[in-house]
Amino acid sequence: MKSLTLALMVAVAVAGAGGLLASPVAVAEDDAKAQATPPLADKAKPPEKINSDGQSAQTGETCQKYLPTLGAMVQVPCESATKPDTSVDEGEICRKYLPMIGTMAEVPCEPAAKAETTDVSAPEQECDRLTGEGIVFDKLSRDGGAAVTACRAAVALYPETRRFKFQLARALHASGSYKEAFELYRPLAETGHFKAMNNLGVMYERAQAVPKDDAEAVRWFRKSAEQDYARAQFNLGRKYEWGQGVRQDFAEAANWYRKAADQSYAVAQNFLGRLYFNGRGVSQDYAEAVKWFRKGAEQGFAGAQTSLGFSYFNGRGVPKDYAQAVNWYSKAADQGFAPAQFNLGLMNANGQGVPKNDSEAVKWFHRAAEQGFAVAQNDLGLMYVKGRGVREDKVQAHKWLNLAAARNASSAVARDNLAKGMTSVQIAEAQKLAREWKPTPEKPP
Repeated sequence: MKSLTLALMVAVAVAGAGGLLASPVAVAEDDAKAQATPPLADKAKPPEKINSDGQSAQTGETCQKYLPTLGAMVQVPCESATKPDTSVDEGEICRKYLPMIGTMAEVPCEPAAKAETTDVSAPEQECDRLTGEGIVFDKLSRDGGAAVTACRAAVALYPETRRFKFQLARALHASGSYKEAFELYRPLAETGHFKAMNNLGVMYERAQAVPKDDAEAVRWFRKSAEQDYARAQFNLGRKYEWGQGVRQDFAEAANWYRKAADQSYAVAQNFLGRLYFNGRGVSQDYAEAVKWFRKGAEQGFAGAQTSLGFSYFNGRGVPKDYAQAVNWYSKAADQGFAPAQFNLGLMNANGQGVPKNDSEAVKWFHRAAEQGFAVAQNDLGLMYVKGRGVREDKVQAHKWLNLAAARNASSAVARDNLAKGMTSVQIAEAQKLAREWKPTPEKPP
């Protein structure tokens, strides 16, 4: 089981979405990849910027009113007891075509002269509750379309309110309705909506509704980042780090990560710490790396928790402490983060920071392997080969080594050596299991 003693470094080296050498990940306005990251508060932005984005608190009294065509109670501005002559009679209902729901609806009649509805004057709607701050993309994608329905209703009632248009675009984006989301984001972005700018950049980066265009993604990330939006600052830093759409520049990446990290954006704190850990764009400084890892970890971000655990395991920036490594890996593993699950399995297999426990190791290897984490698939296969923590099973061993072989040449060698002692029937069964296997990412609690 030599690989079990050597693979911890590998685990973090291939860690995605926030490990020490993470692959690039786009972070949309509230991306599921951010995992347990708390939503960024807008309180650090100038008041006028918040108002233009429609995120400031509403003022004025609101009342509940039933709109029969929408079939729901909604909050609308309460009508004044004393109306000017231009007002309609209290409670009068008019029929009006609402384009966002594509039908005629009964709505309160409008005065002859009606001021433009602004984000500040529009009362809170169900759309706000389902798509507002703190609601991540992953949750939106699993809400069964409720957010889209609620936001269509809100836009129908307040067609000039940018807040509802953006929230409808987010709900559509999260549900995979990319074309309609793009068509809503674009005019918002072109008129200065910094969150729409960021999400438009994500769509160009991911080829959602438009051809992939990293340079265009960078252009929109920059526009948003220059308005001090932390997610866009992080995304722009990531593009500089990976040289996508711009010339690779680690110092510029560190500059943008720091801007977002200083706003307490946990993902950026982890990535900035990683640059200090590896000495890219900044002087290598393990203590500074740990400082940023800890900031992100204490916010509950699994990637930063894994990075901090790795620092304790290796004694970089902090005294070597296997118990602390286990502590931080466990926090991230419980959130479903595969690299941390693998590292925790490895420490159980080797008895580092915890009593040696092969059954516990297999449990964590299996959870990471089912998510498609190749090094975990490799070591789970080896556990089946040796019968450590699990009954010896050549078919299962071959299956997991075969899956790992797609990314790991040594796994292919181990699989082929194992096959020499298997029957053709066993090999065929193992190959069938591998073909039928599908990754099952875990959802954060």
